[in-house]
Amino acid sequence: MGAHEGVDFATDIGTSVYASYDGEVFSAWYQGNRGNTVVIKHERNGEIYYTIYAHLSAIYVTKGQTVKEGDILGASGDTGNTTWPHLHFQIEKENAPFHPYYPTNCQGSIEEVVNTTTCTSKIIEYTLDPIYFLEVTSKREQKSDPQSYFINAGNLSFSWFLGGFMTPEDVQRMEISKIEKDGTFLSSDLTISYAWKPVSITPSTIKALGDKRQVMFQTQGVTWFTIITIEYDGQKLVEFPILINTKEGIEKWKSNPLLCELLEKYFNLSCN
Repeated sequence: MGAHEGVDFATDIGTSVYASYDGEVFSAWYQGNRGNTVVIKHERNGEIYYTIYAHLSAIYVTKGQTVKEGDILGASGDTGNTTWPHLHFQIEKENAPFHPYYPTNCQGSIEEVVNTTTCTSKIIEYTLDPIYFLEVTSKREQKSDPQSYFINAGNLSFSWFLGGFMTPEDVQRMEISKIEKDGTFLSSDLTISYAWKPVSITPSTIKALGDKRQVMFQTQGVTWFTIITIEYDGQKLVEFPILINTKEGIEKWKSNPLLCELLEKYFNLSCN
């Protein structure tokens, strides 16, 4: 990672950029190497943090404006010091000396600072891991059945609310954590995959858990069923079926002998 403060998302110029959480526009203007940049100040559970959206081709908000999670802030671009169109996104702590923050008094060129461990300690002190932070703080509530499901396998614990059923336009999440808190990194990759009909899985490969990680499952507008498989170090840990349909659609399936057999075999649903 070196001293790169955030994450870069490759995207076409003009792609809409959305606020990650409710807040107030701290600044919105052209900022040298970062190009067109929007900084949002947030308050959550009594804590202040800042999100930065850089290299934009256009800015649609102004300083002091109140924004809600999901509001469009601007459009992605390649302004400032870039080699390709992308969005630079970072999250900063309140104690950062300025916003947007970047390490100062570091020896070497910008490229050397970004690609080596120079000034990494400053990045750790003043910024947060954007992907992990958003995974564990998103205010979007999980759609869930009344009962959650837990499986312990090896040194990992899996908790999810799928209950075996999703609608064709559904989004659900699974939480994965280590049973014994012996470090945040895994000794091997944890992979999550599907069989047959597609389900978008993000992330599909996990290398580090932190306190816990969330995996998002999103159906693709189709009705059928799929098998989710989780493997760790080449060994299958968890395998479970998910039925993708509406309640009305499931009732129609029960009148089909072949589909009825599937419902009874994988989901313990009686067609009588």
